[in-house]
Amino acid sequence: MTAGQGLLPGETLTSCDARFALSMQTDSNLVLHMGGTALWASNTVGKNAAEVILQSDGNLVVYDTSGAVIWSSGTGGNSGSVIHLQNDGNLVLYSSSNSALWATGTFGHVIPGPAQCGYLTAGQGLSPGRSLTSCDSRFLLTMQTNGNLVLSMGGTVLWSSNTTAGYEAVMQSDGNFVVYSLTTALWASGTAGNSGAFLDIQTDGNTVIYNTANVPIWTSVSCCHPAQTTLKPPSVPLVVREPYMNTWLRNATDTAPGTWPAYWNGTTKAITGIAYIDSKAYLFLGAPTVPNIMTQTALQITPTQSIFTFNGGGVTLTVDFFTPVEATDIRRLSMPLSDIITTAQSSDGGTHTVSVYFDISGEWAIATPTVALWAVLFLPGPSRRIRPAC
Repeated sequence: MTAGQGLLPGETLTSCDARFALSMQTDSNLVLHMGGTALWASNTVGKNAAEVILQSDGNLVVYDTSGAVIWSSGTGGNSGSVIHLQNDGNLVLYSSSNSALWATGTFGHVIPGPAQCGYLTAGQGLSPGRSLTSCDSRFLLTMQTNGNLVLSMGGTVLWSSNTTAGYEAVMQSDGNFVVYSLTTALWASGTAGNSGAFLDIQTDGNTVIYNTANVPIWTSVSCCHPAQTTLKPPSVPLVVREPYMNTWLRNATDTAPGTWPAYWNGTTKAITGIAYIDSKAYLFLGAPTVPNIMTQTALQITPTQSIFTFNGGGVTLTVDFFTPVEATDIRRLSMPLSDIITTAQSSDGGTHTVSVYFDISGEWAIATPTVALWAVLFLPGPSRRIRPAC
């Protein structure tokens, strides 16, 4: 409202976000409303008000039918002043230099936030610092305190309104999604005329406004970000190059220390793994009796690797069961071998001496769980003695 403008009985000034109304009521009272709630009034009921007007001298005045002043803001002598019914519910009279001269003091009425994940419906919005979260919790639409409305995934910005003075983002009843400052619209989706429309942050990262027929009428054009799934097989592959060396941790919930690996049919094919850290033995694989047991802290499974991480004795030990698949190297692809790769690093900042011991049991050499018979075989020629591993 600028100089010379006003309200006659029955007329209303509405805030830009349509949540607040200043009405010159027919009972002569000038009232500021939020919905059905009166926030402020001139207390001039029954005084035959004829109009409220912002005068050229900057005074906001309610006159009766005889031309007498029945209420005023007391701000005369401020030519060029304007009245703003702000989107926070405050009615403020500003000087030409944008200083507040008078106000109803009814600020602080923030827009109602979302009632469920992923959606904003008519009358809902975001005030500074508030976010709407997608239902898979991966995407956030945030009305930042710097005035910018931002759609993000983790720390990555997918879309923004590019505004710097935004006070709120509102899903209006006319279907328009608007970023407002306290006094004016800064950005809009341009979807007015679609009563009942709603905003949806989809789980692919796209933010879409749909009309009541579920037809998209605006989009942030920020898809597609499918969720990454974590492979959780029922068992953990260890040595799986070919059927006779098909060895697993039978349950993915088992930890390597304290569990014997097994053949695909469930019979034990024992592998023992012990790390000697500063001359002290720590078990990390299998179930022999060893006083010190490392803690399994992580397991990553890929199409060709099962990578375990263990902690103990001030050391982080990584053990990688690697069965390479190289389609271009037929010779290597045909070898019935898997690799076991170990790395160790200090976890406490100290210096440690680490060595790693592996062995396998006789179950690897027999088809049925019976007693294995061991022998030494001598072949002709030098260096041809073969000792079966135990």
